[in-house]
Amino acid sequence: MPPSKLYIKTKALERLLKEEDYYKKELQDQQKLVNTLKDDKSVDPYELKKHIEVLQDTERLFPSLYQKIDEFKVDLENYLKEFSKDSGVSSVQNESSESAPNTNTEAPTANGHGSLSPIDKVEIETLQPLIDELLQKATLAVKNFNSLHWTHFALLVYAVGYVTSCNSGSNLDFSWHVTL
Repeated sequence: MPPSKLYIKTKALERLLKEEDYYKKELQDQQKLVNTLKDDKSVDPYELKKHIEVLQDTERLFPSLYQKIDEFKVDLENYLKEFSKDSGVSSVQNESSESAPNTNTEAPTANGHGSLSPIDKVEIETLQPLIDELLQKATLAVKNFNSLHWTHFALLVYAVGYVTSCNSGSNLDFSWHVTL
């Protein structure tokens, strides 16, 4: 019997969260290597440049990765909402109200007639702890990434404003706060 849509959606989100862990580890390792190479005066500048490019390439992966995590999380949440609406099974506790609506309107039933088979109910009960954990991790990962993005944006705006005010001789005040 082929895997159900619920199983596929759950495992897809799990895979993306494992990728996130892998890329974070890769980023840390690459950053350590770049720092070591910067401290070593005998390193070829070309080699250092290439390692910095690898580091930057790894950093560029994160925005699209977190976008995918958010999309898969929203898709799974919407699927669970439909599932619980059709079956009366309690929904997931960690649902995000900030999530974008899903355009997928397929009914999450095995037999396609709007009713759930006993296998569907058993599957949701079996996967529920894993689903709850994954949705919590995904929500936290996306929230942390968005917070980090806003912090970098605020620092960039402040730095540009500071340089502009120094160059023009004016006293611009860039003391504003981003509330997340």
